[in-house]
Amino acid sequence: LNVITNVNRVTGELPMQDRMSPFDRIVVGFDINTFQGNVDTRFNPEAIAEFYPKAVNLRTELFSQVKELVDE
Repeated sequence: LNVITNVNRVTGELPMQDRMSPFDRIVVGFDINTFQGNVDTRFNPEAIAEFYPKAVNLRTELFSQVKELVDE
């Protein structure tokens, strides 16, 4: 698996009733994929059914690790 983690700061404004409300967020993104050197078809329906739950678990673990670093 390849896992790329990116952490970005996002600022902006959201319309809230009669005013604009500013926000400042940290966005954590995970790109979880198979090895880039794979030349075979990456996913078929059976592979997706097996890979997706593992990817969700991996994302949860990565998020926890990044959260620990941010909270320090």
